[in-house]
Order: sequence, then C-alpha cells, then structure tokens
Amino acid sequence: MRFVANVQRVSALQVCLLACCVLLAGVGLNTASASSSGFDGPIGIAFSGSNAWVTNADNSSITEFDASTGAIVRVVTAAAAELKDPWAIAISGSRMWVSNIAYHSVSELNASNGSLIAITQEYDAPSAIAVNKAHVWVVDCGSICSGSYGGTGNAVTELDAVNGTYVRTINSLSDELNGSSAAVLSGTHLWIANENSSITELNASNGSLVRVIKAWANSDGPVAIAASGTHVWMTDAWTNSVAEFNASNGSRVRIVNSAPDQLDEPNAILVTGSHVWIADCGTSNTCPSGGGSVTELNSSNGSLVRTISSSAGKIHGPTSIEANGRAVWIVNSDNNSVSELNASNGSLIRVIR
Repeated sequence: MRFVANVQRVSALQVCLLACCVLLAGVGLNTASASSSGFDGPIGIAFSGSNAWVTNADNSSITEFDASTGAIVRVVTAAAAELKDPWAIAISGSRMWVSNIAYHSVSELNASNGSLIAITQEYDAPSAIAVNKAHVWVVDCGSICSGSYGGTGNAVTELDAVNGTYVRTINSLSDELNGSSAAVLSGTHLWIANENSSITELNASNGSLVRVIKAWANSDGPVAIAASGTHVWMTDAWTNSVAEFNASNGSRVRIVNSAPDQLDEPNAILVTGSHVWIADCGTSNTCPSGGGSVTELNSSNGSLVRTISSSAGKIHGPTSIEANGRAVWIVNSDNNSVSELNASNGSLIRVIR
C-alpha cells in the first residue's frame, strides 16, 4: 500500500549486508538533529547532481553533503521521512528511494531536500534498490532476513519512477529469488544476487526471467553485484572472491581469488570504465571490523592494479562504494565517515565526517 505524505508533516543504508541476513543490533527510532552534521552508522550512498545522500542506520536518518567540498548540507530525521534502519538508497531524477529494514517499507523522497513524498509498505526486508529514469526495482530479501511480516517476501517489486505507482511484483518460483541482497541494472536487464549462490537475470522491460546463473562451486552466498555493460561482477565475502560473468549469455568469465588479488571479505563492488573497485571488510568475518581496504582490479583481465590500505584510505568497516566524477567514495560505518579517493591513482582526497 502506498501512502501519500501530508506536506505539512515534512521538515525543510557485522553492518555489512552479508547474504542479507543480519540487521543492526539495538537500532531504534532515534532521530538526528536537523542542524547536526555527519553520519551515524552510515550504510548506503547515492548521488544527486553535485550532492550525495547517505543512509544512517544507527539513528535512522539520511545525510546530504556537497561532493565538491565535503560540507554537510542537511540531516533528514526519522520522523521527517518515515525512516527506520534506512539501508539501500537510489536516486532517479528528482526522486530518491530509501529502504527501511525495520519498517518493512520504502520511503519516496524529494532528492532536492529530502522531504517525504510517499511511503510504500509491502515488504518483509527491502534490501536493495535499482533504478533507471522510468522505473524502480525494490528487492525484498524475504523472511530469511527478518521473518515474515506479510510483505512481498522473496520478490522484486517494480514501481514507476515518475509517480511512484505500483507496476508489478516479480516472484515466480522459476526466478529462484532467495535471500536476495543486491541488484544492478545493466542495459535492459536486471541482475539480482541471491543468498543461495545464484544470480537471477530478469528482463527489465517486462519482468520475465532471462536465466538463473549458478554462481560458482564453492560460493557461499554473494554479497554485492555491479555491471559494466558487457560484464557483471559479483562478490562472495565468505570465500574472498569475485566472479565475472558475460552479460550477453551469463557465462562465467573468471573468478578472482583472494591470494593473488588481496581480497579480504569483499563486501561492496563498483565498475568504472577499465577498473573494478572492491571494498574489503577485513578478516574478522564481520563488518565493521575496525579496518578494511579497497582492492582495484583491471576490468579487462582481473589483474590487480593496487590495494588501498585502511590507513592510506582512512577505510574502516566499508559498507558501500560509489563513483561520481573523478572520485570514488567509500562509506565507512565503523568510524562514521565517507572517504573520497582519486579514481586515477587511489590517493585519499578527503574524509568527510
């Protein structure tokens, strides 16, 4: 059910989602002051023009900052935007979509100021969101993550990005959606990472199944997924590996293992042109761990370009990684910060708190 917001109520994303099966312990409906700055248990990040928005799971808020200066623009509170344990975030045009794990809902917000437009409450555990200019796809991890709350369960809900109206629910047994933790749109296809070590590929135009890809023999549950147009990359934090697939036919191109490429609990992934960026949680099997690193690979052959250490990149418990302009941004949940790195050489530009 979609509830339109009353405009008079509006004022002015371990923490890793490993197999989408853990929630933040002890998170409540604490609100952040509208005049305060910084982050509190930051999880996800998305860009709207020259500004970025970050979800804060610990105090159920979202923070906007200026990407050019790092200055905090505003903090939108739980009460203002109907947020509770906000997790995934995505932006399409003038609208922003935030999943609320504890509310089993998605908040539709104005991307220019964070004001509430509507609430969609039809989910068990909305764990990932993918968007294009016309549509929004909300991935529900289902009862494997949070128990059943009468929502869509293991499913993908498609919404109209322009007006937020419901389009369809995709939940056929043949889709093999199971504990889905991540999704990425590549061209006309939607790729979804499932806890049962598979990838579901859907036709984004009509929701029909294209194929189900069994990840790899020793996979123990994919965590993150990214696409470059011709290829799709998926991380497995438990086996310290990344798999690359051909987007045209689903065939596996290669597996990048931890030893030669220094992967260490790969938790988030990003593809930018000729490079693949992977945020590693560290060896504690939980994120945040007080440390972390970023592994940069050559997307054409999977070879190691560089590893950016925790100290060099000020990386602590990374949960998300995104690119904007000539920079790569890492969300650090362990020390409530965002690290901005130079995409050309991996050097640290600034830490935003």
